[in-house]
Amino acid sequence: MERPDGSLEHFTAHGRSVHNSNMSDISQNQSLQRGLTILSELSEAAPLGVRDLARRSGLAPAIAQRLINTMAHEGWLEQEQASRRYRLGPKLMAIAARLDVRDRMTEAAARAFAPMAARGLNSYLGALRGDRALYMVTLQSNGPIGIRSAPGDLGWLHSTAMGKCLLAGLSDEAALALLGPGPLHPVTPYTLTDPAAVVAQLPGIRAQGYAMIEGENLPGVTSIGAPVKDAAGVTVAAISIAWIPAAAPGQSVEEATETVRAAARAVSQAIGGEG
Repeated sequence: MERPDGSLEHFTAHGRSVHNSNMSDISQNQSLQRGLTILSELSEAAPLGVRDLARRSGLAPAIAQRLINTMAHEGWLEQEQASRRYRLGPKLMAIAARLDVRDRMTEAAARAFAPMAARGLNSYLGALRGDRALYMVTLQSNGPIGIRSAPGDLGWLHSTAMGKCLLAGLSDEAALALLGPGPLHPVTPYTLTDPAAVVAQLPGIRAQGYAMIEGENLPGVTSIGAPVKDAAGVTVAAISIAWIPAAAPGQSVEEATETVRAAARAVSQAIGGEG
């Protein structure tokens, strides 16, 4: 039956109407579920032919063949030339490789952070996500004052040492485009809100290998960050430490700088970088 908006309405055997867009959603969800089932079967036993995959997945061979053709075309599966059977494709292998790098990176960061926490330093590992920094690993210090951020939180790029290291991993043009026209959010009275002023700091950060901020993200807090680089020398994450100088008068900036740079080198080496 045609609806007033021109779309079609179908009726079930019980008289209930089902809008055609809902039926399309159901069909897409069913196809997705079937495709995931095929991937799951190949993750447990591969290579497999179409008939074996259809049987193991509970699908009609014709349906299995259509799904397999689509996934192979998109790179989620690949066909062995000799046997004509299928195995997981390069797209899945690329995802698995990225997950392996992430796991090795977070494990190395956790190891590096433990001794820093004992010295009163709050430690963070983060990566670029859109126009923010995503915290991946955090460890609060054992001191009386903690600077709390949790994994999954988002931080500013323009006001954090971590964020400036991530920006420095981009070209000046790309960093300026990412920051946008401004003015940037004034997190504290000391925050740089002019994107051009932030980008002007990046060549110095690249040259010295670290970024330092004082009071730009939290009043009274000093933070130093260093980049984590992969085997190609690309900045894929950054480590930062933060402390309150008034509460830790014995903590020198020079020592803290070397500490965070050493941690960044250790994490870089864990993912194949030179450190």
